[in-house]
Amino acid sequence: MSIVPDPREGMTALQRAILWALRVSPKKAPSLAEKRILVVLIAGMGDLTLAVPAIRAIRQSTPSGGLDLLTSEKGRRAAEGCPYIDTIESVDLNPSPEQGVHPSADMGKFLPLLRKVHRRYDIAINLMGLYSPQGAVRMGLFLRFLGVSTIAGRNTLGTGTFYHCAITEDLAVPRNERDTHLDLVRHLGADNGAGAELETWPTADDERSAESLHNNLHGQGPVIVLNPGTVRQEKTGQRSDF
Repeated sequence: MSIVPDPREGMTALQRAILWALRVSPKKAPSLAEKRILVVLIAGMGDLTLAVPAIRAIRQSTPSGGLDLLTSEKGRRAAEGCPYIDTIESVDLNPSPEQGVHPSADMGKFLPLLRKVHRRYDIAINLMGLYSPQGAVRMGLFLRFLGVSTIAGRNTLGTGTFYHCAITEDLAVPRNERDTHLDLVRHLGADNGAGAELETWPTADDERSAESLHNNLHGQGPVIVLNPGTVRQEKTGQRSDF
């Protein structure tokens, strides 16, 4: 049983037609060396942390190339200080969803970003899966409008028609996101022994805040920290696309 939504469920005829129109022919993964690469990960801080091993592997595969990240505002905070990324672009989608407001209302936020990054990269790599018909369409349109020669990602149940290079994601067996990210970048040739260890880069303010919280705890023994926050539909029961 899948723990994430099937992007084909509820897909309209228009959405199918758009994905059909966005389709491209698969091609062999190009070398990442000396390429200008945009990693797309429009997700939260936890998702960004799980993507660090894949980003690190890409960096090792193109030490002299360009490696930029497009993420959310929350993802930007987790990525700041990352030594593997040259620049970070961010877009804030649905920061506080309102009742009755369709998620597509935020697509206008991409227009200034598209003008900025259009034809700037050789390869765009979307690390996230496609878990809704609307999300698949929006991501496909955005990636195709980037004007890059190679688009790579996770072809979730056949909805990634716009990927030139992709791994198949059938959702039949739940997988750790970190491992799926690594599968994708290995498919692209980024496997130089970078390892699968997670990394974070807390600021001095983060360290002081954590120390203050720790000093005010009662009792003895190890400290376990839980972060249950999420905007993922499959975790909250609320709809959140792309």
